[in-house]
Amino acid sequence: MNEIRDPRADLEGLGIKIDFDVIQNRMFELQDHLGYRFQNIWYLADAMCAINLNTGKKKPDYHNSALATLGDTVYKMLITEHLYNKGFKKGDISKRKESMESNDAQVALVKKYGISDFAFNRNNFAMDNPPENEQLPNNGHDLYFEAIVGAIYLDAGIDGCRDWFNSFFSEWLRYVDSDTWPF
Repeated sequence: MNEIRDPRADLEGLGIKIDFDVIQNRMFELQDHLGYRFQNIWYLADAMCAINLNTGKKKPDYHNSALATLGDTVYKMLITEHLYNKGFKKGDISKRKESMESNDAQVALVKKYGISDFAFNRNNFAMDNPPENEQLPNNGHDLYFEAIVGAIYLDAGIDGCRDWFNSFFSEWLRYVDSDTWPF
């Protein structure tokens, strides 16, 4: 069996100056926005931690990037599974899932639920209006949303993540099912 990572221990090693009780309380608030109760709230904190690891790459490598990669895979699988179960054929599945997994769709979700406000670095939460030199990433491709999907997957497994997905996206899934997707 694979060894399971301890997300709080990962965060403790990053030199975060924000009190961990504050982080925990803000994550409890965010989970209410998401409609999912974490068994281990530190998975959500791990997803929202946007500390640049300064790996020397041209593109920043944020602490939550690996979790976002996992979440991206799970999210795409759940979209595909939903469309398959609705009876769509390959071409329609590809077309419909493309719009749902687009950057525009993810950014719209993040804005609708105020998710990026809960992102934090070593010193600040985005919602606290940090100084310009400590602003958190919030661009066209949303690393927070994908990382949240990964966090829910790690916390609940695929069945729990699927249940959350179907509930959280119920309105959006009606759009994609009817070919009136707004993006």
